[in-house]
Amino acid sequence: MCSVPPLGALNRQTRTYVYPAIASKQDKYVCPECDKDLILRKGTVRVPHFAHCKDDNPCHYYSKPTEAQIHKDAKLLLKRLLESGQPLVFRRKCPDRCCPNWDKPEEFEIPAYSDSSQIVLEHRFDYNGPKIADVAYLDNKELVAIFEICNTHRTAEAARPEPWFEVDALGLINRVNRGDEHIECIRQILCDDCVRVKCHRCGKYDPRHIMDTNTNRNWCKMCDIEMFNRIHLIVPFADKDAAKRLGMQWDQHYKKWHIGVLARNYSECLDHWDIWDDPIFD
Repeated sequence: MCSVPPLGALNRQTRTYVYPAIASKQDKYVCPECDKDLILRKGTVRVPHFAHCKDDNPCHYYSKPTEAQIHKDAKLLLKRLLESGQPLVFRRKCPDRCCPNWDKPEEFEIPAYSDSSQIVLEHRFDYNGPKIADVAYLDNKELVAIFEICNTHRTAEAARPEPWFEVDALGLINRVNRGDEHIECIRQILCDDCVRVKCHRCGKYDPRHIMDTNTNRNWCKMCDIEMFNRIHLIVPFADKDAAKRLGMQWDQHYKKWHIGVLARNYSECLDHWDIWDDPIFD
């Protein structure tokens, strides 16, 4: 399998961008880099692709494209797709592989291009300062969506107004030329079931400490498990040494001593001190 991406070309007459999968051998194409004639190859082994004719001074646009050339081609390709008049579907997976919906990515349909629409490359706009979008979808001069092409560096999450999508340059080029109708969005956004916020109890964000959105408690699932396996007791300050000897531990969040329900001295602790009723369970 060839590792060179199937970059697009310009129609010699119309000067419009055409990607190999939809190119026709009846038309003539030129290289966007050197403006020389190209050969369209459509076989049964490789995906359709363009190639240069033999030349004493060869251009390597299709044999060894640079990162900048791949990035530019992906932008032109996405612009062509958006202008095709067909609604595009962007698919985004939750980055947490433990997510119950990891194999069922969210889908976002982009409105079909119309007479009032405009697709702009390198669109300048203001959002917490001046910004430039790789591709912008405008309708009646109003911003509909922003699309960023990632080749080496991803866009910061807070740098663009919603809705915006980020796609991998090589992934987009290869996927479209294979005939895949879905475009993968690579933004790292957790789904609603896996949204991670700082736990009010332990203060952690990592995957094991996902906030339990199905309850009204203000702590994560790991803290939830811990709380259901321990009992907090009202221990006077003068009894703290006795509590330590019986294996009790100090809960920094609630400022109370607790003992595990399976601990050896669990019953003895209950005989010494009263249970503290956590108001969150009321």
